[in-house]
Amino acid sequence: MKNKCYILFLFLWIVQIGFSQTQSTSIDSLKRILPYSKNDTARVNLYNSIADKYKELNPDSTTFYATKATLLSQKVNYNFGLANSYINSGNSNIILGNYKNANQYFAKAQRCFEKLLESNSEIETKRLKNGLARAFASQGVVFSQESNYYMALEMYQKALKLYLEIGQKQNISKAYNNIGIVYKSQQKNEEALTYFKKALKIQQEIGEQSVAVTLTNIGVIYAEKGNKQD
Repeated sequence: MKNKCYILFLFLWIVQIGFSQTQSTSIDSLKRILPYSKNDTARVNLYNSIADKYKELNPDSTTFYATKATLLSQKVNYNFGLANSYINSGNSNIILGNYKNANQYFAKAQRCFEKLLESNSEIETKRLKNGLARAFASQGVVFSQESNYYMALEMYQKALKLYLEIGQKQNISKAYNNIGIVYKSQQKNEEALTYFKKALKIQQEIGEQSVAVTLTNIGVIYAEKGNKQD
């Protein structure tokens, strides 16, 4: 069960000490802007930003603002905002343990981003690929929680491919770590160790705070190796 908690930590950006207060301040600032936002797409983006910041504090509030973003996006045909609203709705459901609903939202987000990539300009490609990668990675979290390791690996690998294409090192390291966790859950320790080490190399390079998690995962594997040799 501990491994699954690490997966959720990595892809949903779960909190650290002092984080809640910072998020609350940020949410208050965004809410103050809302009444002055007359542009519909800007309003959708604000709803999505508030929804995202609420996910660690109050997933029900995430659902509330994500739903606002969904309805307004549909009204004004703003598909990028719609895709992000689905990601937010999926995140609130996964935190609340509603895995089936979460995966349905992430799949909707995936389809939205794929359609946008088919028709959009080169300028938007990196942002859209990042969104699509988030949708794949989030589906991987759900499948991991459900112990569907085959599908979890497929989703994480798809996310990893996109993150590599756009050079997002932080998310590349997260994908490596999550793939390692899936292999560890399958008792495939050598494969797990390979991916944990890849994650660790990037984390140390960019100063990622989750280095401790990866080192713990690596340490567990070496400890198990030692026990078997004894």
